[in-house]
Amino acid sequence: IGDGPIRDALLQTIEESGLNDTVKLLGAQPRDKIIEFLGKTDVFLLPSKNEAFSVALLEAQAMEVPVVACNVGGISSAMNDQQTGFLVPLNDVEYTVKTIMKLFDNETLRSSLGKAGRKFVENHGNIKNINHQLEEIYFGNIRSRNRHAVLLSV
Repeated sequence: IGDGPIRDALLQTIEESGLNDTVKLLGAQPRDKIIEFLGKTDVFLLPSKNEAFSVALLEAQAMEVPVVACNVGGISSAMNDQQTGFLVPLNDVEYTVKTIMKLFDNETLRSSLGKAGRKFVENHGNIKNINHQLEEIYFGNIRSRNRHAVLLSV
């Protein structure tokens, strides 16, 4: 699901590997379709080379899907390694495949990581919680500046 600058190269690799019947690149999808696909997903893989923060990672965890993501950028702040899924080193294909297979082979692990992911999103990815945290930072800065301004004017 999704699109990007390497889509054509991926399509070519899929065709050359004879995986046309197995691997599908679905492109951008509406939200209801994404939810539908996530509901049928065993493992969510985010192999990004550069990612500041991933809403897709939160969406997968909200649907109780365990995640496997490259440990880049802000990814580690959008999940708990070993608790909601696994962080894998960038470009370590062998380790990533082993991690995915570990999840495929262990339904109990998938389930426990998925449930933990849902709790993580409820506690950290909820827009109300994020807004509350931003308000605390904002108002804390205002109070701090006013206090500082008063001290300067005395």
